Amino acid sequence: MFYGVASLVGDGPAGEYIAYKQIYADLPDIDDIIAKPTTTKVPVGTSVMFAVSSALVSRVDANNFEAIMKYVRRLPVEYQIVSIRDCLAKDPSFIKTPPYTKWQNDNADVLL
Repeated sequence: MFYGVASLVGDGPAGEYIAYKQIYADLPDIDDIIAKPTTTKVPVGTSVMFAVSSALVSRVDANNFEAIMKYVRRLPVEYQIVSIRDCLAKDPSFIKTPPYTKWQNDNADVLL
């Protein structure tokens, strides 16, 4: 499969496409995560967790930040840090919210 795709688009894009196809089936629905952050399945694969983290950051706003934080807190701490750092880069005002303050207090040992 890789060689057929690579002959059409090149090795780099073909590799990205194949990787995407491999994780696509494991991706939870981002709308479900925002609607049900405490019950939507948390993925286990590194690539899938990174993809979910990136997708959540792309959708974060003042209305759903709290829900996204609930879900992000269920991820391993390294993905929490990446997700929250990227959310703050997108909107620095999140740093003043109760969900961020609670997360920061709970993870002070990791942040130092």
